Amino acid sequence: MNSLKKFIFLIVIGVSLPQFALAAPKNFKELIDIFLNIIQSVIPVVVGLAVLAFFWGLAKYIFSQGNENIKIEGKNIMVWGLVGLFFIFSVYGVVRLFGSILPKFPSNPTPTYNRDPAPEAFRQE
Repeated sequence: MNSLKKFIFLIVIGVSLPQFALAAPKNFKELIDIFLNIIQSVIPVVVGLAVLAFFWGLAKYIFSQGNENIKIEGKNIMVWGLVGLFFIFSVYGVVRLFGSILPKFPSNPTPTYNRDPAPEAFRQE
């Protein structure tokens, strides 16, 4: 199990390390953007690990050949894989919900002008 933790740690570092290669934030917004980019690149890895855990438990359950201890262990792995997937997608859904409900404020508002290419006289209705 210790080697699995090291492997997962190395995957997370390997995925997030390129984000820091040329990233020198000049202000707080850029720092938050870097953090969000890291989170967005790690999410697919975590989802993949949860799916892999589910199928690993399924394989253990199928190939247990009557051994009750391995069958129970497979069931537990499948349940925790499903719990992980449920948690990941629930948090994703809540974040998307709040993102759609809360107002969006532009960081650099630009004035909008009514630039109608056709004046009123030439408009056909």
